[in-house]
Amino acid sequence: MDGREPAGGTGAGPVVQKHAPATVVVCQDGPIIIRGDYDLRSQTDEPIDPQRKTIAICRCGRSLMKPFCDGSHIWARNGGHGDRSDRT
Repeated sequence: MDGREPAGGTGAGPVVQKHAPATVVVCQDGPIIIRGDYDLRSQTDEPIDPQRKTIAICRCGRSLMKPFCDGSHIWARNGGHGDRSDRT
């Protein structure tokens, strides 16, 4: 089965794509991982285009790509101090 079925489930009419609900995983000492169909918005209700179906949302507040995680929690956990702008 490919996740599609005819509208109304009767076998007649246009094909309608079924959407899987989003799955949210909270990683210990890491980001929130969101997979599936979701609507990402700012605190002012502006849409944010994630550009993919699976994203990692920063929880530590140190990401240079907010709201997305850039791995800064690992840098901070390992005792990182000072300017992070030159991280690779």
